[in-house]
Amino acid sequence: MDRKGIRLAALDLDGTLLHEDKTISAYTLSVIQRLMKEGLFIVPATGRNLSGLKDNILKVPDIPYAVCSNGAQVFRLCDRKVLYEAAIPMDEALDVIRYLGGYPTCLYVHMDQGTWRSAGWRDPNLKKRFPFIRQKEQNIVNLEEFLLKTRYQVIKIGAFVLDDGAFVKLTEKGSPVPSVTQFRTGEGILELNAFTASKA
Repeated sequence: MDRKGIRLAALDLDGTLLHEDKTISAYTLSVIQRLMKEGLFIVPATGRNLSGLKDNILKVPDIPYAVCSNGAQVFRLCDRKVLYEAAIPMDEALDVIRYLGGYPTCLYVHMDQGTWRSAGWRDPNLKKRFPFIRQKEQNIVNLEEFLLKTRYQVIKIGAFVLDDGAFVKLTEKGSPVPSVTQFRTGEGILELNAFTASKA
């Protein structure tokens, strides 16, 4: 392959670079390292937040940057400095959470202070419908009250929709807030970001 003029490769993680068990093959690692030695910048571009990268791609030395939370944050990895951030304004984030809360959903929110999940994550149907879900994040009884109290910046809102009919309705309606974009990232999964965020 002729790479003339190509200086950077942004690599999606889940469903692309990573196997289902969230590992990277030795072959893929060797290709990434070879390309980096040839002068190509490798940048992970993912819907995950920065802490979601620690067990896989961060093991590759000399990766300088990461695009996280669907492009809502760009980090310099050597010191974890945020170089770009596109947060969802608090009022708009609350509108989205209230809207999604009217459907059978389990919500999570990437914030500048970590990832938090609504109490719905204890629903037994969640693990049946989405067996791949990690259970590391903290559960909050009332996500709306938590946001109002802490005023943490909202980077991304995710929804695991527990009902096929509700998922179809939410997908057809799109984002309830014009400045917030909604993506279908898997069967029954929606993610919402500020309009200015992009991992493309």
